[in-house]
Amino acid sequence: MAREAVENVFTHIHGASASVDFIGKWRDGKLQPTFSFEICSHGGYVQFYVRTEVRFRDLVESAVFSQYPDAEINEVEDYASPFKTMTFPPKDGEALDLFGSEFKLKNADYFPIRTHDEFEEKLAGEYKDPLGTMLESLSKIRPEEQVWLQILATTPSNNDWKKAGEKYIKKMAGIKEVPKPSMLAKIAGVPMGILSDAMIHGSVITPGEAVKKKDDSSMFKMLMMTPDLKVTMEGVAEKIAKPGFKCKIRIVYIAPKKIKFIPRIYPAIKGSLNQFNALGSNAFSPYVPVMTQDDYFWLRWTLNDKKRRMLSRYIKRSGDGATKSVLNVTELATIWHFPIITTKAPLVKKTESRRAEPPAGLPQAPRELGGMAEGEWSKPKRPPKPAKVEPPAPAGDGGAPPPGLPTV
Repeated sequence: MAREAVENVFTHIHGASASVDFIGKWRDGKLQPTFSFEICSHGGYVQFYVRTEVRFRDLVESAVFSQYPDAEINEVEDYASPFKTMTFPPKDGEALDLFGSEFKLKNADYFPIRTHDEFEEKLAGEYKDPLGTMLESLSKIRPEEQVWLQILATTPSNNDWKKAGEKYIKKMAGIKEVPKPSMLAKIAGVPMGILSDAMIHGSVITPGEAVKKKDDSSMFKMLMMTPDLKVTMEGVAEKIAKPGFKCKIRIVYIAPKKIKFIPRIYPAIKGSLNQFNALGSNAFSPYVPVMTQDDYFWLRWTLNDKKRRMLSRYIKRSGDGATKSVLNVTELATIWHFPIITTKAPLVKKTESRRAEPPAGLPQAPRELGGMAEGEWSKPKRPPKPAKVEPPAPAGDGGAPPPGLPTV
């Protein structure tokens, strides 16, 4: 299905991650690559974009073509660049105004959100695409409006979030972690180890000494664990088992000031993201410090500066603002994927047919009847030129009489 195919695309793109050490980061300025996966509605016409560095263009194209052989990828100009001349506050009602916000995970990165498996009805086998509600909302905006959704994804330089997930699982299961001894403890432990061996071989330990009992507390704790906690632990284990990206979700809504109506756009986007909230695990929440809201009078003092920063960060695909949260390839494919045929958004173009080669063993006409020989290139034939019509001879005294004229 489409969602598994996009998951494979993200796994392929994750191969762009590189090992960045201290010297490479601070002396050479080496950073992990950042990709931007975007869904934009230009006056109701929804488009999907992938922004990447030039050096990774072949990587992205091969990842898409490997799962979608009939896909058509076109390089386009940045749709956001023409809006960088916007000024705040707007001069009049005809001038463009902006609203923007960012989202991040509420809890620790190793806690999962709802993925595409949970949107499928087990009995009927029908998949309810969570992206359909968002696309439906984006396709109903006015022609003068713009709604942009941006997901910045950076390959993490380490697996600290996976290690934190492993610690959580061991803690909830009651498995005690043995701390690693420091270098000083290892040096001091050498003579103690020699002394211990001497005491054991010297029969200091008597045969009648009590044997230590096996610790069964972890097994008992697993048996007494509640079902919801078991589901959470399984979700954590599944999330840390797959590659992940450090992600940030950013939305921008642009419209003329006289028709801008935030309650018609923002709740729809926020409600679409709320579909991925998993009770007792993780959820998306707006990052209030960068949101361009003016609910209270003290927020209006910095409102225009927030709008300028929000627009500049979107155009530059900057990582400033909210802290990035880790999403694995399954979660990322659940939020951003190409729409399936059953997604009923009127202004989202979907391919219902595909181009394919003719089947093998197809009979061909003989060459003398217009067919082609094996391996011959089927170059289209030019249409035949029309026959040249000779003009009639001019009439005059010196002209010859036409043939077949009756004689007297």
